[in-house]
Amino acid sequence: MVTKKNINKPQNTEKQQSWLRWFFISSAKLLFALAFVLAIFTIYLDAKVQKTFEGQRWQVPAQIYGQIEWLHLGESKNVTQLAKLLKLNGYQKVFTANSPGQFAQSTKRLVIYRRAFDFPNNKVGESNDAVKLSIEFDKGKISQLFIENNPVSALKLEPILLARLVPDNKEDRVLIALEGVPSLLLDTLLLIEDRDFYHHKGISPLGILRALYSNVLAGRTVQGGSTLTQQLVKNMFLTREKTLTRKFKEALMALIIEVRYSKDQLLEAYINEVYLGQHYAHGIYGFGLAAKFYFGKSVEQLSHEQVALLVAQVKGPSYYDPWRHPDRAKNRRDLILRLMFEQNLLSVLEFEQAVTAPLTIRTQRRFKSQNYPAYLQLVKSELSEQLSSRQQKSGIRVFTGFSHYSQQLLEHSVSRQLTTLEKQHQQKDLQVAMIVTDIKSAEVRALVGDKQSGYAGFNRALHVNRPIGSLIKPVIYLAALERYEQYNPYRSCIRRTACYFHIP
Repeated sequence: MVTKKNINKPQNTEKQQSWLRWFFISSAKLLFALAFVLAIFTIYLDAKVQKTFEGQRWQVPAQIYGQIEWLHLGESKNVTQLAKLLKLNGYQKVFTANSPGQFAQSTKRLVIYRRAFDFPNNKVGESNDAVKLSIEFDKGKISQLFIENNPVSALKLEPILLARLVPDNKEDRVLIALEGVPSLLLDTLLLIEDRDFYHHKGISPLGILRALYSNVLAGRTVQGGSTLTQQLVKNMFLTREKTLTRKFKEALMALIIEVRYSKDQLLEAYINEVYLGQHYAHGIYGFGLAAKFYFGKSVEQLSHEQVALLVAQVKGPSYYDPWRHPDRAKNRRDLILRLMFEQNLLSVLEFEQAVTAPLTIRTQRRFKSQNYPAYLQLVKSELSEQLSSRQQKSGIRVFTGFSHYSQQLLEHSVSRQLTTLEKQHQQKDLQVAMIVTDIKSAEVRALVGDKQSGYAGFNRALHVNRPIGSLIKPVIYLAALERYEQYNPYRSCIRRTACYFHIP
């Protein structure tokens, strides 16, 4: 006899098989749809990465320099004035100049260890490297010139940086090539932030585990789990929000960028992109500017302890700010120095000297400002006329004819003469505007737009339009009469009142 239970068993089996078939088909469709969406999303992210990475990656400030000072044999020069010019440019006066950025002065001799600088339009044989210059004086004139003990007839000094025109996004940086970064800085950065950088493909599970282990042993956070590639993606493409969606995009874009570009390209981009501090309203991005911001040096001049302090800023520029939290910053620096020593990046002697050294940061947080706003208004006006907005944010260097010596003489003359005129005419509100130009090159050497030195408001030298009257007529007529072959003047009256010159 067949029971009711046995009759229902095949039906239940068929239902289970039908349900399983539906589940697998639906799952396959869902997976296919997700794969399709992921593929489209990956293509979108890939296009975004390429557009940014292969285009103009950063808005880099335009750097405005004063004139390049040339010194020639037999030229009248004042050794004291040249020494003041060097101090304005951040050179340090020492007894013996042994490092770039130093100079030694005597009554008849000036020895300058000129810093490396990328001079424009170099002639054959001229070098941009750091070199030692010697200038000898006799009776107020230059008697001898030497470059690395080789006699020359002329040499040039590094121009003074007047200003950095920071773009609208308030990001300030100095771009540096990977080959220009000291190996110690690169090795320390990879040691602390991503030891497997040259071995992983954008994300590193082993790196996360290693960082967790190191942090547990140290009892504090000494290493991060994100790779340098992930940090680069976050800084360059994404926001700082802490969500799973952002982390997923970060990981996916890290894989994409690793496939697209070489490790060296990514490391160079990170060196220039990483956020390392805040200068009032402007962010400090990249190690190139950070070295100048914290120490007033280029990256090539950094000492061991300074390298460690810069790398320490990667983890938290605000938390480890050496001006506001010197103890915090020094502890983090010393921890990095200890790790550098353990990985044989430093010798015993180098480690002992570095770990006992104080924080050799600049005394003031604010970048030194040359305070010539009237002249810079002229530069900005000319840049707007000759370059597009995009070009102005591409890191161009502008070499002007500005002379600090001429500017100081002009300001002193204005102050003295204006005071005299006010006393003579019993006036208190006299104003002034003056421009000094080079008669040979027509370059503007100095400019005053207000009686107040360093005034950044209304510029009377550039923006005041007033008729000069009939006093200019003799000058114009004389200029025309001197070139009588070109200009043929004759009298032609209109309505018996107006006369003019006819120029064929």
